[in-house]
Amino acid sequence: MKKILSGLIAALLLCLTAAGCSKSEALVLYFLTDAEPGTFDPQIVSDSTADAVVRNCFEGLVCLDDDGNVQPAAAERWEKSADGRVYTFYLRPGARWHVSATAAQELAEKLPENFAPALTAEDFRFALRRALDPATGVEKAGELSNILNGAAVLAG
Repeated sequence: MKKILSGLIAALLLCLTAAGCSKSEALVLYFLTDAEPGTFDPQIVSDSTADAVVRNCFEGLVCLDDDGNVQPAAAERWEKSADGRVYTFYLRPGARWHVSATAAQELAEKLPENFAPALTAEDFRFALRRALDPATGVEKAGELSNILNGAAVLAG
């Protein structure tokens, strides 16, 4: 716990120090861990170190609080149909990918047909479909097969 707290304090101090830097200088956030993360791919992360890093870089539609209760995250609210088979999520207004202006410009130039800084339902559809794609190699992809057409996507 002391290592984590020390790491967070160091990161905060680094951020505060970097706040005065010119816009042309890159800002770096150091994330202290006990081991090397296996991957930063949010769909296939399996070790606890990578999981901690990924959870601090990506946000799902919902999250769990300290007591294990489902709380809003990228979705400000959701509705469940009477039969419990359809969930409709409403994204937070103004939710955006957190990228620098320079990175946003570069991504827009390299991927003009599919990059937008605004967070959309398509971003979550893409992530779910990618998680179900056998080529991605998600160990627990079968758990998503109860989503409408999920089993067909999982089967290829």
